[in-house]
Amino acid sequence: MSKPSMTYANAAPKPRAKQEDKKRPAQHASAVVSVRKASGSWVSRTHVQPSAAKVSEAKRSFSQQPLDDLVARVAAAVTEVVAQRPATVDGLVDGLMTSVSLDPAAEALLAWHAQRNAEARKDFIAKCGVLLSADKVADVLGSEAKNRAAQASRLKSENKVLVVHLQGRDYFPSFQLDLDNQRPYPEMAELLLVLAPVYEPGWQAAIWFVTPNAWLAGQEPMALWPRQRLRVLAAAHAEAEVMDD
Repeated sequence: MSKPSMTYANAAPKPRAKQEDKKRPAQHASAVVSVRKASGSWVSRTHVQPSAAKVSEAKRSFSQQPLDDLVARVAAAVTEVVAQRPATVDGLVDGLMTSVSLDPAAEALLAWHAQRNAEARKDFIAKCGVLLSADKVADVLGSEAKNRAAQASRLKSENKVLVVHLQGRDYFPSFQLDLDNQRPYPEMAELLLVLAPVYEPGWQAAIWFVTPNAWLAGQEPMALWPRQRLRVLAAAHAEAEVMDD
């Protein structure tokens, strides 16, 4: 008995409908793209894209985030970074150069200059009268302002007084204050102006007062202040003229 012939329908039954796929809601849309490999051959890759519902949900979530909160968090991060940086460019440079070593002669010279500068500052402090804080300046000059530092701050901003910075604070040497008239000696503002191109305001100008001066017959300006302050002012002018030449 011959075997029944096998038809195409018997050999390849029709595939069943994917009922499960129809029931499951589509989560993503996909597309087949061709990608070239390093070897030069092309292969197909399936690129999955989020559905419109997912995109809409993400947009709604972002739009609901308060803008003020985002700005506040960014500002806080910037503030933290700024607070951690060195106060000056010199501080940053010094930090980067900690591994740089000078030759012994240069290091010895720097140490000698530092020691001399420290001694000169101590000498100035011993001869300048009293180092007054800003509020003490108000007391000495008879200010009645509620802000006790206001007068000293104004005198500093107007360059009418010498100010030295010590241990993180500004101090006003009392030798420059005319206690009888409760004001700085008027010659002080001109003197500081004349010295400024040669001596930086602060400690450099202060040390000038306790350094022997050739235009004062080798005497220190501090030794003649305030009795001969016009002579001290003339010496400052003479020195500045020489430095300009």
